[in-house]
Amino acid sequence: MDLFKNISFGFSEPNTFGIINNNELSQTDYGNLEYESVANGTDASLIFDGKDYKVKLPFEKMYYERLFDEDSPEIKTSFGNGWLVDKDQNEVMTKPILFFNVVQPVDSSKFRIGFLGKPLVTQYNRASNSNAGEYWTGSAWYVEQGTKSINFNGEFDEFTFTLIARGLFRKYYSDYISSVFDKKTRVFKLKMKASISFLLKYKINDTLLMNGEKFLINNIRTNITTGITDLELILKFFSSEDVDPVGDPLTTPTGLYLLPSLGIDQITIGWLSNPSGEIVKGYKVYVDGVLNQTLLRQNSYIIQGLDENTSYDIQISAYDSQGNESSLTSVLTASTGSSDTEAPTAPSNLVITGYTDVSVGLSWNASTDNVAVTGYEVYVDGVLNQTVTGTSLNLLGLSSNTVYEFYVRAKDATPNYSDISNSVLIRTLW
Repeated sequence: MDLFKNISFGFSEPNTFGIINNNELSQTDYGNLEYESVANGTDASLIFDGKDYKVKLPFEKMYYERLFDEDSPEIKTSFGNGWLVDKDQNEVMTKPILFFNVVQPVDSSKFRIGFLGKPLVTQYNRASNSNAGEYWTGSAWYVEQGTKSINFNGEFDEFTFTLIARGLFRKYYSDYISSVFDKKTRVFKLKMKASISFLLKYKINDTLLMNGEKFLINNIRTNITTGITDLELILKFFSSEDVDPVGDPLTTPTGLYLLPSLGIDQITIGWLSNPSGEIVKGYKVYVDGVLNQTLLRQNSYIIQGLDENTSYDIQISAYDSQGNESSLTSVLTASTGSSDTEAPTAPSNLVITGYTDVSVGLSWNASTDNVAVTGYEVYVDGVLNQTVTGTSLNLLGLSSNTVYEFYVRAKDATPNYSDISNSVLIRTLW
């Protein structure tokens, strides 16, 4: 067969600022791959007579940027984005986009980013051109090396800045071409009476297993009249499988802690990543000793669908690609919120029952609540001094010959807070 003159694999023309700017700066065509045999190629003497071979996808390519601290550019954050604006920075609508969805954990103690009046962001879905990940362990960045990329060529991942060699071409096309032209390869032809289910499901380059040997379907024709299918098969000598590496023995995850939750039926947890040498594939979350969710590599999770105002025992374990699982962490006990929005009534008839130079006795009438009053907050000069469960106390630690103002308020388990009681003034003795 004639050798192709030029071979190219590419996405549709980019319309967004990030990739256009990147291509201009790097003088590359990010995500695409091209082999040229013409004068501006790698070897001007290799000018073949074949045709051009082009693969052009109906999808557009995005370049995802990682956000850095403007005041300290060396500090990289846990946030990445794809900017949907054109080269003039005007809004633009792209063609459909393919991407990996990476569940990206965020250490909210290190990166305090969120929406006004809402809890801080602890994780989000990050669009990416590869399955590489990077996570803050509390003391250092941990990079999870990527094994797959949507780019045709080997490219550096924009978030982890690591090379992902197994792009679309390397993973799905180069291996196939290598096996087709391998000198050991033999082409086999056979006839078969194929079932309807086979004819409806097969694809070119699918692998057939016959008598323990693997064959690629190179050509297939079916005579509808006779029902006979002619197959042209290629013996599959070259087979590159992605094998997940085996790391160090798994240790128990550490640092299991609570994060703010948005709903009363939720509990949000976070934890530290296991050491990088263990090559953890993900984590399992157990609630009251029962497996609740199996996660990929991430460092936080929202447990949902729980009963309100209920206590739960939470544990996690780590697991790897070989199915090994670590032991469970110690139990973290956490409670969901309550839908109770009704506040207790205000305490009434606050009075002073006695006083000395350094103490004051107080009592009041109990509050009522639709569920239950769980305590009373005692304020001294407008500052919370202590919380008690009864309706009286002897308050110590005051200064002599000093005027103080006292009031109390009730609360329930949610907590909802009552209005304050009446206030009382007293000057302590000399």
